[in-house]
Order: sequence, then structure tokens, then C-alpha cells
Amino acid sequence: MTVRRDVTELKKRYQTAEQSYDGLRQNCEGAVCRWEWAIGALYELDPLFLLQPGIPPGRPQSTAPANLANWSVHGFDNDDRLVLTRDYTEFPSQNYYEQFYVWRPDRILGYLFHCADPRTVINCSQLIMGPLGPTHFQRWGCRGRNSYTYACSDSRIDSFVALSGEHDEPQQSFSGELRYRPNGTVELWRKEGRNKKPVLYYQGRPPRDNPFVRHFISTWRGFA
Repeated sequence: MTVRRDVTELKKRYQTAEQSYDGLRQNCEGAVCRWEWAIGALYELDPLFLLQPGIPPGRPQSTAPANLANWSVHGFDNDDRLVLTRDYTEFPSQNYYEQFYVWRPDRILGYLFHCADPRTVINCSQLIMGPLGPTHFQRWGCRGRNSYTYACSDSRIDSFVALSGEHDEPQQSFSGELRYRPNGTVELWRKEGRNKKPVLYYQGRPPRDNPFVRHFISTWRGFA
């Protein structure tokens, strides 16, 4: 698939996601064989999301807390693939955001539904993988769309080019590179518009384990 065709297909999934909710929930819930609890952000289909400031790394827990407020629970299938995430609000008995992950041979599809109405879709995403790591990340949702193309080595992202914008506005293009420091910090340097000099956009310490990338890389190495 070309990038343009990938985004077009993602838009169609977003437009039909509400009709797919029951099937997605049944299939993903039925596949879960292990639950993992966490306080804070732990896993995200967007490989760069958890680098943002103000998002502290989550702490995994093996048992459910007494109070679910602001906790998350992640469901893994028999192949240790993440298939379901629920993010509880401050009113855990009433609401939680729900995200389903559908695994394909070359990508993972993500469907995020709203806490107030579980049939209201917020966005649809896809992470496309290659033998060296992620090749593309794309998202289409109520707040706009974006598309990243990555250059990778040793299963990690070195640089990217991207398009992003609201649905009723022209897309903005930008590019960037990631710099990995010995202390574990990852810096994202970004160039926008005609500015040829990159600037430090944000830095952080991502979780050591990304279950989406891990599964694909281990699979391809197993066939190597």
C-alpha cells in the first residue's frame, strides 16, 4: 500500500468504527488471557507519544487497585500481544476510555472509543511495521489527522517526516530526528517549514518495553 492509500483506508475505518464496536469488543475481550494494571501512561501505539513532557512513565502492577480512579488496565492475548486497553477516569464506576488493537501481518490497528459513550469513536490509528522497526504511524480522528514516515535502525526510530492538521485546514509538514543519550533520555529535534535548523521539541524517558514493536521485531528475527 502507498501512504496515501493507507490514510484513505484509515479514514474509512474511522467512519465505520461505531458500527464495529460490538464486534471489536467481543473479539478483543475474548482474546485476553492476562491483565496488567498501571498507574500513568504505559503503552501507546504512537511510538513518539510517551516522549512528551508532562507524561510520566507508567508503573505496571500485577493486581487491580482498590480504587480504579485514573488507572489503566491492559489485556494481552495468548501470544503476549496487547489487544485491549481501558483508561479509567476519576469516576471509575461510570466511565473509562476503551481502545482495541487488531493485529495484522504488517501492522496494528487501534480504535479508541469515548468514556461518556462507548460507541462514540475518538480516533483510529495504525502502526505499520518493517523488519527494522516502525515505518509509518497514521491517525485519523475527530481532532484531525496526521501521518509519520520513519527511518529506523536496530528497531528504533532515527528520524521522521510528517504531515498533520485539522480536517478543514491545509496540512502542515515537518520533520525531525531522535537522539538517544547514554542516561536513557531520548531527545526529539524538529524542523518546521523553511527553518533548516532543528530545535529541541521535547525529551523524555520512554518505557523500556513497547509491546507493539517487540512482537514484530521478535517475529521477524525468528524467521531470519
